[in-house]
Amino acid sequence: GDCIEDFGDTTDQIRQSLAELKKLRRNTFRFQMSNVETWLSAALTNEDSCLDGFQVARGRVKAMVTGRVQNVCKLISNALALLN
Repeated sequence: GDCIEDFGDTTDQIRQSLAELKKLRRNTFRFQMSNVETWLSAALTNEDSCLDGFQVARGRVKAMVTGRVQNVCKLISNALALLN
């Protein structure tokens, strides 16, 4: 896939995670948190794939996209760290 598709998937996975966090239940807590961790990990993989695709690019567009993707990766990594 390309970066646009990767960002779309990432957005979906973050939305899924937020929706799951809003409906946490005591009896399914571990399962729900496992789902959130899986979705956020997949989102991080998507963004890493996007960055890999920009390795050969040059110029301002590369710098802009790379910077934004790195910010998204940091936020997702922080969210994953909070889960552990």
